[in-house]
Amino acid sequence: ATSSIYEPNMGLVTQFQTLADVMRVVKRVKAQSRRLDDLWGKEIKRGGLDFIKLDVQGAELAVLKGAEKTLKDTLVVEVEVEFVQMYDDQPLFADVDVFLRSLGFTFHKFTGLQSRAIKPLLVPAAPYLGSQHLWSDAVYVRSPYTPTTPLTPPQLLKTAVILHECYGSYDLAHHYLVKYDTSKASRTPIAPGYLQALTEAGVTTVSY
Repeated sequence: ATSSIYEPNMGLVTQFQTLADVMRVVKRVKAQSRRLDDLWGKEIKRGGLDFIKLDVQGAELAVLKGAEKTLKDTLVVEVEVEFVQMYDDQPLFADVDVFLRSLGFTFHKFTGLQSRAIKPLLVPAAPYLGSQHLWSDAVYVRSPYTPTTPLTPPQLLKTAVILHECYGSYDLAHHYLVKYDTSKASRTPIAPGYLQALTEAGVTTVSY
């Protein structure tokens, strides 16, 4: 779906294969919205949200700006970002990146770079293949490489689980587990067992 609070930038999207067909406006409706911070203490309970995933067709930065209180306790954010203005006056990846970094997040990875061919070229066997990267999902984490971490031991564990289960980011998950072990929260270190399990599963080998 491509419904958005922004008007589609038809002057741009018509230059690419297949985009105009799915972004042409067929109906406009009024909708009431609330900020995530307005839900704090109500739908969002104390302790906040460990993981937030946003895909609202160009309005992600507006959602994030209405969630600064919520984001204080958020560990991982996945947010759809665009690299060109597919919607009129929408913020782009650089804008989202600057904002999240200002809140203490670090960019981790893209989960796939999406493109479309520029007309008139089209590869029949791969109709979505193009050279221009248009959008992706960007993943952000908290304090992965600082000597000390503001995250509590439970937050370090949660971050590692999210990275392992959602993104297959085994090396970074292990990195957070090392930080957890360093915190002395548990008498039994977790990171060595995790690394051994990855090695035995053939996921990785060890090299220092």
